Amino acid sequence: METSKGRILVVDDDEANRLKLSVSLQEAGYEVTLAANGQEALDLLRAGNFDTVLLDLMMPVMDGFTVLEQVFQEKELQNIPFIVISADDELESVVRSIELGAVDYLAKPFNAVLLRARINASLDKKRSHERETALFSQLQQRYLELEQVNSKVQEQAEMLKELSIRDPLTGLYNRRYFDEQAAKTFAQAVRFGHPLSVMMGDIDFFKNINDNFSHATGDEVLRRVGSILQTHNRQSDIVARYGGEEFVIAFCETPLAQAVEHCEQLRQRIENHPWHEINPALRVTMSMGLCADVTLGSLDQLIAAADEKLYEAKAGGRNRICAAIPQTL
Repeated sequence: METSKGRILVVDDDEANRLKLSVSLQEAGYEVTLAANGQEALDLLRAGNFDTVLLDLMMPVMDGFTVLEQVFQEKELQNIPFIVISADDELESVVRSIELGAVDYLAKPFNAVLLRARINASLDKKRSHERETALFSQLQQRYLELEQVNSKVQEQAEMLKELSIRDPLTGLYNRRYFDEQAAKTFAQAVRFGHPLSVMMGDIDFFKNINDNFSHATGDEVLRRVGSILQTHNRQSDIVARYGGEEFVIAFCETPLAQAVEHCEQLRQRIENHPWHEINPALRVTMSMGLCADVTLGSLDQLIAAADEKLYEAKAGGRNRICAAIPQTL
């Protein structure tokens, strides 16, 4: 079965003209639908799918100008090409038709060969527009898909970045990230003369916890201690698991006395935590050492000084705080 070249709607109040156009177009391979006035044409356009409309101007019920005005107010019909065929060949009518959206204008009596050429040209233009629209739609869809992919890639990159700076067990920052960030904080403290305190903390008798209660219990202790340290510190402070059962905190803009006071609160929170929830016999404490002497010259030296005080705290009985400058706790 031969495929139609396109669906043509012929709109003309003169029955002889409609039939003449219908026969000529059908012989040329087009599928033709007829309408006797503008209102019929609009009803057919809204219900069907036409490739081109041949439109008379002077008709009862609704004339061609009104059809054009109505069609180009309806988004679904705006891309259908209209060719005006009218006995009214006044320049004013031609100009008005074009201004209202018609793509072409032929005066009656028309030449059948010329009409088919104009129809083919309008169909080519319409199909080219449809291809461009479809391509644009595909490009938009591809752009949205790429945006979604890019968003997922960014999310994964951020997730990987976060994983690279976090301790997997406690969720605190890891040692590498702490060293990088605290070094910047140390440099700023030296440059602007701001206070910076560093605390090194160690869970007391952690090996005994693993040996007596299991490594799973030890992991849960590390998680809970990490949570206490993180939850009860300021966002500006840098809290990290430094290794094993050892934790470190850099207290930004914090003098030593204030840092000691805060660490005492942390020590008490750890000691008084309901460890019996894990095991009735479990008891957990932490020893801490602090230093705030930025004149030592480097972050490593500041951490080493805090670590020395940590060893003093452990040697002095554990579950206590020792600072680089003696404090009354």
